[in-house]
Amino acid sequence: MDLGGCTNRAVGVEIAEGGLSRRRRHGTNDLTDFVFSWSFHDILNENLYHDKVETIPDQFQSVQDYLGSYVYPLLEETRASLCSSLENISLLPFTEVIECVECRGSGNSYAVKAGRWNNESNTRGKETYKTLPGDILILTDAKPATVPDLERFGRRWAFALVRMIGEDDEEDEATSSTNFEVETLLNLEVNNSWKPMYAIFLINIVTNRRIWNALHMSLNLDILKEVLCTDLVADKVSNLCVTKGNGSATESLDERLSHDLNESQKKAVGACLSKLHCENKPSVDLIWGPPGTGKTKTVATLLLTLLKRKHRTIVCAPTNVAIKEVATRVLKLLKESDSGISTETESLPCYFGDMLIFGNKERLKVDSDIEDIYLEHRVECISEFTGWHQCLTSLIDTLADCVRQYRVFLENEHAKRRKLGSGDDGSECGSSEEDGNCELKSFLEFFRDQFKETVQPLRACLYTFCTHTSRTKFQNITSLLNLLNSFESLLCGEKLDSEMMEITLSRDELGLFSFETSRGPLYDIYMKRQECLSMLLTVRDSLKDLKLPNFVSKGMIANFCYRRASLIFALLLVHISCTL
Repeated sequence: MDLGGCTNRAVGVEIAEGGLSRRRRHGTNDLTDFVFSWSFHDILNENLYHDKVETIPDQFQSVQDYLGSYVYPLLEETRASLCSSLENISLLPFTEVIECVECRGSGNSYAVKAGRWNNESNTRGKETYKTLPGDILILTDAKPATVPDLERFGRRWAFALVRMIGEDDEEDEATSSTNFEVETLLNLEVNNSWKPMYAIFLINIVTNRRIWNALHMSLNLDILKEVLCTDLVADKVSNLCVTKGNGSATESLDERLSHDLNESQKKAVGACLSKLHCENKPSVDLIWGPPGTGKTKTVATLLLTLLKRKHRTIVCAPTNVAIKEVATRVLKLLKESDSGISTETESLPCYFGDMLIFGNKERLKVDSDIEDIYLEHRVECISEFTGWHQCLTSLIDTLADCVRQYRVFLENEHAKRRKLGSGDDGSECGSSEEDGNCELKSFLEFFRDQFKETVQPLRACLYTFCTHTSRTKFQNITSLLNLLNSFESLLCGEKLDSEMMEITLSRDELGLFSFETSRGPLYDIYMKRQECLSMLLTVRDSLKDLKLPNFVSKGMIANFCYRRASLIFALLLVHISCTL
């Protein structure tokens, strides 16, 4: 483990009531400080905040009053989660601490090198526990079976918060180790030096810390003021906007999207959509209901409707699990809807590029369900698209100039064979074109091969573009791909005469109409080629009109994706570093 910035000074502690000293840092207001200040007695005490947790009121005097109403309920929820884990401490994942050293200049940070996590009880379902930032651990000098074991005389322990994860050492399964950095409040008393022997995982408080920070924020309070301090007159005007129109709110819903919703769910979606037509003031609607009543389904339908109506929307949730679930539901609805994927021969997911989700890949557990809209995956795909102009130009040249290219090919081959026939390498192959093993490609074989070599990378390029960017210009691209499919089918047809095809494709359009084979297979190939050329030029010009940037970095591609996306999924309090 790289312990850069860490000294090998032993970790000293101050003993208090069988554990390490617990205190809150001076001048800070972080949820972790409260956790560190709790004793086991505090955590196991169901009445710790009994006189402070009150019923959340329906009305608030101020924004601060509103935010403050949730502080103690959050503390109580965190305490209860810790209590639940401690009551099953013998079943929790644990590891032996190999090394624990203080990091220089970091105050309360320590680099920990530990063995493999023992997860015999498999407390996280089928997954093996892995250390994550935000994990609360107990550092202790013994592996306890119960909480009283930790409180026995002479036992020492301390809470620790995982801050960063280092690279694990994986020489072999038996000796592999886990490296991470923790924050813990330990007094550095030389006379009471102590080294933890075990680390035990309790809970992860990333989500709770985010909520805590939101409750203590001092900026971006405008939306809360709108909700809590609504002007009554404006509110009445806004309510009038809800009911104006030609019919009920639910009549504006797409039946193909809402056929699985019950009346209550349809009403909720319709009420939200109706607010889009009110220009008087911003508004906030709450969709609520007991578990299992279809809140996520309702929100997913609303979001897809907003997407199809081209309303830019940011979707936030407090956890990776929640935001992934909503994104997955919207994608599923999109794939099932008639307009989500083209029904033409070449299917194009034309709206995928309008959706974007970003975050930590491991925590989001990015899989096939959301990969197409995951930012990092999209950046990689679009970086492959940057050769779109070359792909289009190559196919245009192949179709427009196939006869001349074939004649150049013949000249080059004849030159090679004359050189080989002169005995430069002692080979006689190529001295006679009548030799079956050395016959030159016919025009038809050459043209088929050239078309295949140029159309395949273009298809992949355009498919990538349609999947990972917005739906602009998709109709032309879909038409082009269908034309190319039709042309390929004609080109691969049986009983095509190679010499007559070469003659046909070398003629201009006026000469073709007087040609005796008009209205036959060769005529069809000629006309379809002309259609393909026309659409290729149209698509190339239309993509130029988009003024796609010359991507020189993945950061530029990421910003391009942000600007093009209409529906963005992210965790709460995540800053989108671009102009939306």
